[in-house]
Amino acid sequence: MKWPKPNPHLIHPKPICFAIGVGCIALRSLLLALMGVIGKIAIETLSVNLVTFYQYLFAFVLISPFALRRGFHLIKTPHPFLQFLRAVLGFLTFYLFYFSLRSTPLVNVMVLLNAAPLYIPLVIWIFFRRKVNKTLALALVVGFIGIILILHPAGGDFLQLSALPALISGITASMMLVLVRRLGKTHSFETTLFYYFAISTVLIGIILTVTGGWVLPQGMQWLLLAAMGLCLALQQLFIVTAVAYAPVSKLSPFLYLAILFAGIFGWVLWDEVPDALAWFGMFLVVGGAISSVVLGKPPSVPTSDRQKKK
Repeated sequence: MKWPKPNPHLIHPKPICFAIGVGCIALRSLLLALMGVIGKIAIETLSVNLVTFYQYLFAFVLISPFALRRGFHLIKTPHPFLQFLRAVLGFLTFYLFYFSLRSTPLVNVMVLLNAAPLYIPLVIWIFFRRKVNKTLALALVVGFIGIILILHPAGGDFLQLSALPALISGITASMMLVLVRRLGKTHSFETTLFYYFAISTVLIGIILTVTGGWVLPQGMQWLLLAAMGLCLALQQLFIVTAVAYAPVSKLSPFLYLAILFAGIFGWVLWDEVPDALAWFGMFLVVGGAISSVVLGKPPSVPTSDRQKKK
């Protein structure tokens, strides 16, 4: 298997390249929604700790042959701390995602996770003091109003304190995306995934050991956990393939197909139907997030010396 090379026509991609990019994003969105469905089923009989551990373990087993196919020397990293931080943020993103699924509708959790683009300009501003222009700021405000509506702070069927972990998962995902872009300048995609899955597996393994939460899955539970690991590995592959064929600004609207898929699965499987206020909030979040990608600059992270500008 070869990982896709960057497309030299990203600014104005050819129709076939754009179609491939959209197709990969659609598959990624379907896999992400399926991860939510399988995770929601798995946590009915297994702890979130166990579900997260086996998801990362299976994903690590799947990705390792590709990362190591040309030797161990290729996974050496000049930025071990950044790799560790990226793994911690990725681990927290999915841990909080599954934690929220215990008592929050799948589509609500999916929206809050996919609100990550709203936070990226703020992350860049806080850590690197890059200014946010007025138009982009307006898009962010619209998106944040949507989040408030989804959380129902004034009442509704649930106060949505249970959705706060999903809200935080969107924030950690935004920080992770910034680091992924930074690491992408010096590391192959396989290398970063190798460290991500390996470190996450070890971290949750330590948590399980300390808390005494080890339980051996049985029967169908193994299939569910293996499917989650497969979905995680494949959705990472599809998203990197997509951005190799078309720019993120053009693909961003299709990222939110995950919300559509999650809404359908939640309705069919659990009869989860958000109220009108929540739907309006989702519309604002998606609109604000897409606008933040289109209006904002790519979330590049300045290096300490900017490569000395050579």
